[in-house]
Amino acid sequence: MLLAGAGGTWRSEVVASAAAFIPVPAGDVEQMSMMAVNPLTAQLLLTDFADLKAGDWMIQSAANSAVGEMIIQLAALRGIKTVNIVRRDSLIPGLKALGGDVVLVDGPDLVERVKAATDGAPIVYAVDSVGGETFSRMIATLTFGATLTSYGVMSSDPSVLNVGAVIFNDIRVRGFWLAKWYETASPADKQAAFGALIPMVIGGQLKIKIDSTYPLEEIKAAVTRAGENGRDGKVLLVPAA
Repeated sequence: MLLAGAGGTWRSEVVASAAAFIPVPAGDVEQMSMMAVNPLTAQLLLTDFADLKAGDWMIQSAANSAVGEMIIQLAALRGIKTVNIVRRDSLIPGLKALGGDVVLVDGPDLVERVKAATDGAPIVYAVDSVGGETFSRMIATLTFGATLTSYGVMSSDPSVLNVGAVIFNDIRVRGFWLAKWYETASPADKQAAFGALIPMVIGGQLKIKIDSTYPLEEIKAAVTRAGENGRDGKVLLVPAA
């Protein structure tokens, strides 16, 4: 069973209504244990804010994050083309291998390079978790009537919204916070969201990178590893069999 809640998992026991749990079939327990945050965030970002179709182009920042990698995989499965923005060249090969159509390093000339890399195709949707100048540049890449959904501000810098883009290009800016979705989504909505994800995880079409696993007795080492630079994937706590 998967607890479809917005937190509170750092405890030895949980008492909740049956509606708070999602039944999952036998399969990769480690992958399924991570569905409730990053994969779900990616799924909702792709389904709840824009009517994306096969062949559409979208753009996202922080493409090497866990959510970013989930978006690449989910978009590829649906035939949606992705422009993926990162901070350094070394990340490009891995994201292309994952299915990213275009991977670019952020910079002042991002808008021009996006246009060149996509042959001027309309970018109908954007997902941003960086904020600051990246947010502003992504707005400038979008076509008329497009939407940008913001779900983070990792740069900690304020974002400048070009009101002209809102007025003359009809750009819509939305916000998303997974914790609030858990509070407001109906049991049917949760069942539907997880129902779409579970077959892809079970079938191996959707994977989160795992850096390392630790038994519960080594939780201090696990927390230390989770905070280290150079970590490639999630750090998991695995109870004894």
